[in-house]
Amino acid sequence: MINSGWLRLELREQDIFRAAVSFLANRLCDSDTVEWAIVKATHNKVLRAAVIHTLSSTLGSNVKEPWRSIWRYIEEYWREPSSEMPDSFDEYDIRRRLASGELTGSLIQDMVNLVAPRLKVEFETRISSGIAKKKRAPKQPIDLLSIGITSGKAIDIDALKFSEITNSSFLFSLCTSLDAAVTKGLEIAKRAGWDGGPETWRLGQLNRVYYVPKSEQDGRRREPDEFHQGIAPSVKLLYAAVERLTEIKLSAGLEIAHRWRLSTSPVFLRLWAALARNQLVAPPKEVASFISTLSDEVFWLIPHFPEVAELKARRFNDLSEDEKTLLSARIRKMPPRRIWPHLLAGEALKKERKIMAIQELFRIEAAGGILDTVTGEWLASEKELAATLTAKTGVEMGFPSSGEAFWVQPDPDPRFDSLVGETRLDALAEALASPRVSWDKDPAERAADWLRQP
Repeated sequence: MINSGWLRLELREQDIFRAAVSFLANRLCDSDTVEWAIVKATHNKVLRAAVIHTLSSTLGSNVKEPWRSIWRYIEEYWREPSSEMPDSFDEYDIRRRLASGELTGSLIQDMVNLVAPRLKVEFETRISSGIAKKKRAPKQPIDLLSIGITSGKAIDIDALKFSEITNSSFLFSLCTSLDAAVTKGLEIAKRAGWDGGPETWRLGQLNRVYYVPKSEQDGRRREPDEFHQGIAPSVKLLYAAVERLTEIKLSAGLEIAHRWRLSTSPVFLRLWAALARNQLVAPPKEVASFISTLSDEVFWLIPHFPEVAELKARRFNDLSEDEKTLLSARIRKMPPRRIWPHLLAGEALKKERKIMAIQELFRIEAAGGILDTVTGEWLASEKELAATLTAKTGVEMGFPSSGEAFWVQPDPDPRFDSLVGETRLDALAEALASPRVSWDKDPAERAADWLRQP
């Protein structure tokens, strides 16, 4: 907890403290002061102490909203500043301690701290312009602050070697601590503006709730959340710990899974769906009950609920014939209109609905599922559209993945070689000022490539 007691400061620091307190007097309702606090005071314990002292004084208690909340967000951010988050060395240290057989509460705390989501506050730079300042005073904290969550970097789950841990008590304690960290992260995100829905950009993105080993990445170079900081690192470590716990003590793992099943959070729903791929965790009847009660959004919004789509495909053959028939019929019915609120009705909408239905049936077949005769005939009747999708067939078809960076071969326009003098200069000037015609036809880029040549 931040200590604002100035008596704990050195004599030299006390002078700075008093000067900062004087500076802050009657300036708490000023956007420049907020910017100063975030940019300057965040990394200075004396300035932080001055801010906290002022907030606790009579001046601070008289501050009105939204300024009161703005300063309390900053205070919370300072309790766990992102600048003090663990680095890669801490991950190596945890690997070493796990490998040595350590199973202490201290290790659990360090593992949680390695991935725990925490509040991130930044000054909203668009407010710094004079125009924005004069336009209106902030009505809510997000008018002045950029509020979100962050965390340490994603860790290599394989390197932790959970498969070598056999102590169920240690794993259960780790799971409950990580579960609490994820819950706290979701609550922070809600206060930061997340509506609790399936979109995860306010959570720092979450493409998959479980870690995807390199051997299962289907040609991808990156783990789906390798560069995501926010909720993803803690969710993936939580899933790995619970998955291992179910392997060595099923009842303990089921206790945690049951809480996930009852949660209304889309993150915990996705965690349960991923864990329910295991028949020991979820018997066929429970899977069927889960699928039958899914809303259209959860059922059809594959990028937001990839684990649910995977569960439907991988456990399809475990369902009874009647349950498979009902699921197939729902897919043939195609997604409702509201899935595409901004797409105009017409042939484009009709095509998108069919594509999604065909993709779901292909996903089931890719997982080894056997479709009923009626569904097979329906799929055959759409063979022309289905043919355009066969190259993409796979259980993970349509799942979000990590962005890829790749080198683009320069493509200089050779026509400039045959031009000379002002004619060449005029041609280059015209090309450089030309807009892109299509994805693979950009006169300006080709002219720039020609200029970059030795």
